[in-house]
Amino acid sequence: SDIVRAVAINVAYWVFKETGIEVFAFNTAGDLIPYQGMTFETGLKSFRYITKIPNGAAFVGDDNALYLVGQGPVPVSTSAIEEKIENYDLTDVFYFEDRGHKMLALRFSDAVTDIYDLSMKEWHERAEGVDLDPWSALVAAEAYGKWIVGTNTGVLSQLGRINADLGETMRRRAVGSVDFGGKQRLARVEVRGEMGAFSSGHAFDDDVTLTARFSRDFGRSWTEEKPRSMGALGDTRQKAVWRSQGQYEALTMEINLTDAVDVSVDCDVMLEVV
Repeated sequence: SDIVRAVAINVAYWVFKETGIEVFAFNTAGDLIPYQGMTFETGLKSFRYITKIPNGAAFVGDDNALYLVGQGPVPVSTSAIEEKIENYDLTDVFYFEDRGHKMLALRFSDAVTDIYDLSMKEWHERAEGVDLDPWSALVAAEAYGKWIVGTNTGVLSQLGRINADLGETMRRRAVGSVDFGGKQRLARVEVRGEMGAFSSGHAFDDDVTLTARFSRDFGRSWTEEKPRSMGALGDTRQKAVWRSQGQYEALTMEINLTDAVDVSVDCDVMLEVV
């Protein structure tokens, strides 16, 4: 098949074709010679769908799977990620680091960006603004000890821990589900975190606000957003509690934080059912 791209990975030269891969080495005369047994039936889906990572590379194959390359391609994507690659507009694949975590970004023009954490072997999503619009970052590079991204508007921006996107509001979201196996009345929900450690920034004594919404059908429909205070600065005894939320056979809960503060929120949510 036709060659899509060729990339030097470690000490080898990888030739990515539409439906296969060939790997070459250099002999003492500087000529390319094929590695024995180093041919693969997975191709590269597009020229832009490959990026270098420490000690290797990552690419999206012609089967819509994300692969890591060291000695050979190893798939790391889930079926949901592969279905998304097939049905949405994947524009770029790039690598960056965040607090020691090595990240692979699959950037879409019409959906949120999917991030694979090489350190944790887990996926998460990134978007922009309160409406979770597509992430504008297209490429990333390390320079002077910082990670810089280039965006689809031509802007260069530094990745940092400022809880804002290019000066605009950032929405941080977490979603979890539990199946009770029968109807239960949700008497109390409590979310814990770093209560009273910050103000929201509008005024010294402004509360940090956490919102939650609930679903009975695994996220197909939701209640309205219900805000709760995480305390103003110094109000360390504050609790974010939602009471008498009705009956559920299965509960999906979503929490959101949009205040530009670095407040830690616990992963565990306390549920009281009767």
